[in-house]
Amino acid sequence: MNPALERAIQYRVERAQIRRALSDRRSPLVGEILRDPPRCVHTLTVEKFLRWLPRVGEKSAAAMMGAAGVTEWTTLGSATDRQRKAVLAVLQTRRARTPRARL
Repeated sequence: MNPALERAIQYRVERAQIRRALSDRRSPLVGEILRDPPRCVHTLTVEKFLRWLPRVGEKSAAAMMGAAGVTEWTTLGSATDRQRKAVLAVLQTRRARTPRARL
């Protein structure tokens, strides 16, 4: 098989694993990915990454990106450390304000 195709398939598998792991609202994975994004998510836009999170839709992702000063076409791989820290700070602020679901 073509090495580029094998790499693309592997990246898709890794992204799917990350997306499933992010479905847990208390997952520390969000911070880890924003601090040091794995190679498989370097081309993923910040907006798409935010929309992978539970209870984050198009409008809330856009609002968070605006608050963090990140444009809609910024990828996780091209984001600066300041931008990643700003997105993480906005997420932590949002998490602190969001009431926990009843079990």
